Amino acid sequence: MSTFGARFGALISRKREERGWSFAQLAVAAYGDDSKGGESRKADVQKLETGGSAKPNAATIRKYRVALDLSQDEIDACRTAAEIELAQFARSLFDVIAGAAQAAGLTEDYALAVSERYAEGNPDDFQGALAGLKGALEDKVAERARPSNLPPDDMLAQIDAMNDAGDIDEADAALDAYMDTRRAERQQRDAEDTRILTRAIQQAVATRNPEKFADRTLELIKLDSPSAKDRFDRLRAMFVERYEHGLRHGTPFALMAGIGLARKCIDIAPTPYLTAMAQNDLGTALQQQGTRTAGTEGAALLADAVDSYRAALRVRTEADHPVDWATTQENMALAEQSRAQHDSTSDPRPHLEAALVHVGNALRIYDPEHMSYDYGTATALRNEIQAALTALPSSSS
Repeated sequence: MSTFGARFGALISRKREERGWSFAQLAVAAYGDDSKGGESRKADVQKLETGGSAKPNAATIRKYRVALDLSQDEIDACRTAAEIELAQFARSLFDVIAGAAQAAGLTEDYALAVSERYAEGNPDDFQGALAGLKGALEDKVAERARPSNLPPDDMLAQIDAMNDAGDIDEADAALDAYMDTRRAERQQRDAEDTRILTRAIQQAVATRNPEKFADRTLELIKLDSPSAKDRFDRLRAMFVERYEHGLRHGTPFALMAGIGLARKCIDIAPTPYLTAMAQNDLGTALQQQGTRTAGTEGAALLADAVDSYRAALRVRTEADHPVDWATTQENMALAEQSRAQHDSTSDPRPHLEAALVHVGNALRIYDPEHMSYDYGTATALRNEIQAALTALPSSSS
């Protein structure tokens, strides 16, 4: 069974031959002067005449109707009754929106082509088709009005020209091909960026620069990360890996890198709860590095650890997150204990007393039956702190 495109193509072929025109001459008449005598579009004429377009759109039909002075009866003779009804439906839709489309700067060919598409999608619902059509045209107008600081794109300009000519299917196919090309280029760039960033991370390790290590790690994660939560989770996993590596192997830079990663996690955390989690992580890394660093630098790291825990407790409250609250309280007790042990030039009592308060807070939450491990470690820590306080000379009080 022949299609409308085949029947319409046969009509065009017969009318062209009656006039004695070449494919190129008809191309000029239908599509306009291309300054090449119609050579750039004659393939479109050949495709149409041989039935290569199963369903020429309204804009294409209008071009050939004008070029060959076709009557509506001649065009309708190529259609089935259902196709005639659909074409009339599309024309009715276009008549409603034609004025608004012209006022919005949209071409008649584009509006005709989109009207036809919405008629096909809603053949039994004029109001539904009209509402969808109006929405599509409004989106097009809004897209054109949207300001852009990007440089002109020749391919998008060509696609716009296809749409303006009513060739919306051709424009859609060209856009798909362009997107495939850009996707392949982007994948190539991502592969190159991955290699460069991996080298940059290695360089940060070589130069012992934890800030650059964290920045470049995050850049690497962003290359294929779908969401802020995913970026946070992956960066935090890297923090855990670096932190545990530092503890296992006593590698100072691993802990320093962990500090940098924890700070970056705080910066990108998508929720207050995750921010507090990262602040607690930062506190643990600062505490471990502080205990391994002598002098005022180590003391400053331990003080920063306590500050980070305090920041976490603004969200990790006893009422809302009791177990997290207890964990951070125990961490603060450890940090204060470390401060007492670290500085031999000042009175350790205030730090030990603060540590005793914090571990006592944790023990209020830890259930010895259901949280036996946490309860046991906190109890042992409390006993250590009490023993240290008892051992202080009385003159320290």
